[in-house]
Amino acid sequence: MRTAASTLLFVAIVSLASACGGSPPQPATTRATPPEPVTPRGAVAIPFVFSWKPSTTTAASLYRVTVSDGAERVLFEEDVRDTHCRPSAELTSMMADHAAFSWTVGVVSPDGTRVVSRSAPVTFSLK
Repeated sequence: MRTAASTLLFVAIVSLASACGGSPPQPATTRATPPEPVTPRGAVAIPFVFSWKPSTTTAASLYRVTVSDGAERVLFEEDVRDTHCRPSAELTSMMADHAAFSWTVGVVSPDGTRVVSRSAPVTFSLK
């Protein structure tokens, strides 16, 4: 009798826990807004600077700038701690062989392993 009552009590507790959600509530996740690219846009002359407004929801300490050619091949990628980045001499040299470019800037995760939020691509060309 005692075993049956214990089993019944255990089943009731497990059922109640399942009905009430059983697991603790999970915190709401907020997607970080991407940084907003400012320059370059349109036709630009060398020298130029990649610049952006920071994310409005994330205090980023690291951004990733990615530059691609018209065929979407990545020409340049660099992680920076500021809201601007000068293109390297190597990138500027490679750009002479291409007509159109796009660039994005993203917020890098605190552990540096991934981009958690990325801007839409912005196109530009050299004058």
